[in-house]
Amino acid sequence: MILPTTYIAALLLLVLSSVCLGSWIHTFKLAGTRWRFELFYIDFAVGAILFSVIAAFTFGSLGSDLAFTDRMLVAGRGAQVFVIAAGAVFNLGNMLLVAAVSLIGIAGAFPFSVGLALIIASFFQFRHGNAWLLIPGIALMLIAIVLDITTCRMGDRVASKAPAHREPASTASDAAASGQATREPVKRA
Repeated sequence: MILPTTYIAALLLLVLSSVCLGSWIHTFKLAGTRWRFELFYIDFAVGAILFSVIAAFTFGSLGSDLAFTDRMLVAGRGAQVFVIAAGAVFNLGNMLLVAAVSLIGIAGAFPFSVGLALIIASFFQFRHGNAWLLIPGIALMLIAIVLDITTCRMGDRVASKAPAHREPASTASDAAASGQATREPVKRA
């Protein structure tokens, strides 16, 4: 198995992981209205599992440490059951996130779900963490969630009140194709 051994390698891996964590939901928006969210997520989950298995058997065999298959033999059955259960709960949460994105959009669903997950995780860390830092952090996260929901509702209200208008044609060929071509008066010197 390959693990980052330098600070720079760990930092680059952290940045790559953050980009992947924050951008996978955009693939649902790129799919548009062609797929329902359930079908999209089933396809996404199957692809993620296949990619993970391929990466485990290829990248997990590189390096001087134990290979992936050796680590699976060393791990107990109880640990494997917990990993499978955690993956199932994580996938259920991701499916609910995709459902929320299909209903209220990325700007409302993603900050709400991530903020709620951080609050729930903070309660599990409450025994081990510093209460003087956790309580204000949880309060700020709740305020951020409420402001996010309020902003999304205000945006929906403004969008529903705005009159429908046509976008101006961007080029002359677009204008001619759409029938918006108008004749410009010729300026004479």
